[in-house]
Amino acid sequence: MTRIREAVERIDPQQLQTANANVLATAVEQDVAYMVSNCRLEPEPDAALHLLIRRMMSAAAALRKDPMSDAGMPQLMAVLHEYQATFDHPGWTAVGQGH
Repeated sequence: MTRIREAVERIDPQQLQTANANVLATAVEQDVAYMVSNCRLEPEPDAALHLLIRRMMSAAAALRKDPMSDAGMPQLMAVLHEYQATFDHPGWTAVGQGH
């Protein structure tokens, strides 16, 4: 999730274009694949994470279709904020507050 947050932070939502939207979508897809392959959570937090993963994958698809869609970058931001509220991730910082 940290890599996804960092990828989101590297892109100015006002300057989102097809090229950088595709780069972000690819980063999300790769990091989600890593999380799914390496997920070792108890059933309840695992289910919560997988709901967030589904939303991130939907946002990645939206970014590819229309970089300025509300279902793209805004959805990724919402997922990252929800992740922060749901999980106790040591060292996690909110989107836009640095690393």
